[in-house]
Amino acid sequence: MTWDGTCTTDGCKYFDSMCPYSKTFPVHPTEHHWRKTIPFRLIKPYEDRVRRNHSQSLERLAQRGGLGAIELYAAIREIPLNEAMRNVSAEDARRIINQWIKEIEDRG
Repeated sequence: MTWDGTCTTDGCKYFDSMCPYSKTFPVHPTEHHWRKTIPFRLIKPYEDRVRRNHSQSLERLAQRGGLGAIELYAAIREIPLNEAMRNVSAEDARRIINQWIKEIEDRG
């Protein structure tokens, strides 16, 4: 963050508190043995799917404790939540999300 509060991420014009590159999104407390947060910029592109699955914005879901592993999996796979719940275990969802996050972070 610079002296005037803007983000220092290359090309970012947001103030730091609103920067999608510096914000985090909470992982639901039921996943306490896994992650507490994921980078907000990783879930933001899937906001439409999250809204279809939960009828709430990412901001509202964050206020309510975030999303669990299967809910995050449904978002990044862009599938209905009930389909994800039928077809993937929480353990597999966590593994896939960890891999997805690593791939994105490795790309920069």
